[in-house]
Amino acid sequence: MAPIATAAAPVPKPDTADKRRFHPKTLLAKAKHYLQHDAKADLSAGLTVAVLGIPQAMAFATIAGLPPVTGLYTSIVPCILAALLGSSRHLVTGPSNVTCMMIYGITAQLAAHYTVNPLEVALLLAFLSGLLQILFGFLRLGAVVKYISNSVVLGFTTGAACLIAINQLRDFLAINLPRSADAHTFVSLWETISAIGHVNLVGLLIALVTLALVLLCKRFWPRLPAPLLILIVASLAVAALGLAGEAAGAFRVAIIGDGDRIAGSLAMWRIPALLRQPSWGLWRGIIVGSFSVAILGLIQSATIARSIATRSGQRLDFNREFIAQGVANTVGSFFQCFPSAGSFNRSAVCFQAHGRTRLAPLLSGVIAALFLLWLGPLTNYVPRPAFAGLLMATAWFMVDRSRLGMIWRTSQHSRWVLLGTLAATLLLSLEYAIFIGVFLSVAGLLQVTGKPYITQLTQRPDGAFEEVPFKQAGRSPISLINLEGYFYFASVDDLDYELLQCLTPETRVVVLRMKRLRAFGSSTMTMLDHLHDLLSAQGIHLVACGVNKDVGKSLTDSGIRAKLGEQNIFQADNRLFLSTELALARAQALVLAKDGQPATKRTPSGPTTAAALKTTTFLRFGMDHQLREALWLFNAWLDSGRAGSRPTVFLQNQAGKMAGAIGLRRILGRLADIEAVRKHPEASNEQLAAWIRSDYIHPITAMASAETIAVNDSADLPAIMLAALRNPETCVPVLDDEGRMSGVIQPEVLLGALAKAINRLDADKPVKSRS
Repeated sequence: MAPIATAAAPVPKPDTADKRRFHPKTLLAKAKHYLQHDAKADLSAGLTVAVLGIPQAMAFATIAGLPPVTGLYTSIVPCILAALLGSSRHLVTGPSNVTCMMIYGITAQLAAHYTVNPLEVALLLAFLSGLLQILFGFLRLGAVVKYISNSVVLGFTTGAACLIAINQLRDFLAINLPRSADAHTFVSLWETISAIGHVNLVGLLIALVTLALVLLCKRFWPRLPAPLLILIVASLAVAALGLAGEAAGAFRVAIIGDGDRIAGSLAMWRIPALLRQPSWGLWRGIIVGSFSVAILGLIQSATIARSIATRSGQRLDFNREFIAQGVANTVGSFFQCFPSAGSFNRSAVCFQAHGRTRLAPLLSGVIAALFLLWLGPLTNYVPRPAFAGLLMATAWFMVDRSRLGMIWRTSQHSRWVLLGTLAATLLLSLEYAIFIGVFLSVAGLLQVTGKPYITQLTQRPDGAFEEVPFKQAGRSPISLINLEGYFYFASVDDLDYELLQCLTPETRVVVLRMKRLRAFGSSTMTMLDHLHDLLSAQGIHLVACGVNKDVGKSLTDSGIRAKLGEQNIFQADNRLFLSTELALARAQALVLAKDGQPATKRTPSGPTTAAALKTTTFLRFGMDHQLREALWLFNAWLDSGRAGSRPTVFLQNQAGKMAGAIGLRRILGRLADIEAVRKHPEASNEQLAAWIRSDYIHPITAMASAETIAVNDSADLPAIMLAALRNPETCVPVLDDEGRMSGVIQPEVLLGALAKAINRLDADKPVKSRS
């Protein structure tokens, strides 16, 4: 019988939760779990990324016009810091080809103008751009990446995969051609195709075998650290066969060490000279470049992290990523690191190599440092064709063909955004590709949201609503218009005139359903004001329903509520279409008033009397009845199919006059006041029935109220309302001229009569709103 109370679990205080989180046992359990489940995968991914990152870092440093060793430094310190502070499990931070191109354009010009070392300019650039990125993160500007749509990300990723493949083609074919940092990708492609006759067949074979093995291992042995093993085997094979030496002649295979060789040293710490002795003219000249590098790095990192997260299922905190990238650049500038960003190649490899936690990219930085310190010279023997084959496989895996097909089939706008971003990525610099993609997405969004969704609703005979296209509803005195979508300045232009097109000669009232309005403002309120004036000029009423709190506030602040009248505005409700039903009832009352005589000539109707409102169905008892008979009477009332009503028992004396009343609450109160019931709330149904049965003989007059106020048949609404307010029961009894019960007035009937009276009064008189 008694409800079972369940106590909520106590919520630990923040300091208690922190203590538990950093408790030695908790940390030990987490470490044990990591070593058992994730350490192997993270270590393999870190090794693979580190081996791939070392030659890449050297090449990107050369593009930036800086010493190759600074590229290695940039692949260590920023990588560790960004992985430690960021949220992405796979984003690998370090040198980026796009960022390095921008660095070269900034440092070369400023270094020549102020006669300083380009490296010092690059370090200052890293310091300032990092501070800006930290500021962006604390200002919570990470939400801007939401404007980079799925089509933009996929188009950018697909284009970047094509660029990776094109840039690796000459190494894949083992063609010995000089590289130009400022040459366009398609220029390099044409140069490679023009030199197709100089293909090194041995190098091509190594690249093809590497590519085939990576694809096969991905298909049949996905858990195997294939990229790392294949590079090791390829390096050993080249060294054992002597293919890296001059003795190999025409079959010599290019290796990483053919350029600037890697030496084992970690002498990185140094305070930038332009921080110790600043040149304010150079500082002023580098500010704009710092903004460009900061924004480009954030867009690139966020886009890469998001593109991989869509495949891994991870949720990212972009504000945290912004801060992590900023700290990596700012701190990295004290370790001879130029501006860094997320790397497409290394991040994709980290994901493909099954990195599971943020320790995977962090370990890649640690392993890169150990490689540089202890095994740096050995990485010089990695054959470039094998490296190119691995990157070709990475580019292949970057293209999500299933999602491409889905976007292509989804909508025309998505296709145009995808194609536009892809074309911009292939033809322009990557930073422009992102901006173009975002522009196309926003332009498409404005085009879609600039057209509000307008339909009409009709009510079927069964009371249900049916949605029909705008201007296709049947002729009716009431036009019910459903407004949905974003109603900002671009979407409401001339909307008032468009809404007038649904009017017919029979239209007397226009009802606007506004429950689905979004992004409304002053333009929407101005449109509603003008629409009200246009309708009023034609003698048509305007009623608003589905008005939520925000719309209601705007109606009040703009003065539209006062013009419409409070009686013509209906608030939104949790129950679907309740507000609409009320608005239709109001509209029907306006139609009836409109079709009748004008309000100034209408003959006032007589007062509504109790005789017109009463119902003759009610319960009455004699004075000598007992509680048991009242229970039986209520049960018979329910069995007669009147369960939805709230009966009151009225007592009458021998003369038939009312002597009191007793409602359900009084009877239940008497039953609950039985001593055994109060002391044993856990009793069974049978015990409860037995205790109540023992109180059957309680006289009904002892529970009745003698203070019930009655009215006579001729009483009007004010007298009935006064009786209802003073009456302790839920209904008002009605007496005939001799004082006998002739009926009762239920509260809902009284409210309905009041509503009709108000409708008659304010049919043509707006009710002023209260501010």
